[in-house]
Amino acid sequence: MSHKYKFPTLKLSIPDNIQQLQNPTILVACGSFNPITIAHLQMFEIARDYVEKEKNAEVIGGFISPVHDAYKKEGLIHAQHRLVMCQLAVEDSNWLSVDEWEIFQEQYSRTLFVLKHFQEEINKAAGCHVRVMLLCGADLMISLGKPGVWIPEQVESILGDHGLVVVERDDSQVPEHIFASDLLYKHRRNIFNVSKYVKTDLSSTKVRHLLRRGYSVRYYVHDAVRKYIAQHKLYVCHE
Repeated sequence: MSHKYKFPTLKLSIPDNIQQLQNPTILVACGSFNPITIAHLQMFEIARDYVEKEKNAEVIGGFISPVHDAYKKEGLIHAQHRLVMCQLAVEDSNWLSVDEWEIFQEQYSRTLFVLKHFQEEINKAAGCHVRVMLLCGADLMISLGKPGVWIPEQVESILGDHGLVVVERDDSQVPEHIFASDLLYKHRRNIFNVSKYVKTDLSSTKVRHLLRRGYSVRYYVHDAVRKYIAQHKLYVCHE
């Protein structure tokens, strides 16, 4: 990787007595963030509340890791734009950071290797072991239990060595999917199922649709992100 990389530690909350903390944890969200929305930011806040209030852990940081361009998802705009939008979205957060390691690799990195990267960097920064948990929606969790979608050995490591914090969408029926999958059920104690008390149906796909049709996305994305999208004419329909 020719890009000079530095792990973002500025917003980490690492006290001098971190080894005395109860279950220090960081939350990592991987994905396209195409574009990042207010719902992504809300997901972090909801997850932190749950982990700290219900699981007696200390969340010392949260990280967004935009996927590499080689992921080849339809409609995926260039990583540099997605990186900047993510950085703009968290600029006024005191605990959320954007990690650029994944997008500057030579090729697409599978989720397990991204988590291993975070594990190495956070242990180094904290000077002790910190739990790295994958923050995701129900769709990703459900896909982990489907044969042929993921490499089984990697799913074992994601669930067994790290764990998931799953923020439910409406009618996602997370407990039922966990019960129906042998693999998910085996690691059920490492899957934190977080209910949203305030339901929203916002997604990046819907934001892109609004933009392509010329509608406002104000309050659906951070205002700095909205301005960046307009400035660079992103997601515009050219037909």
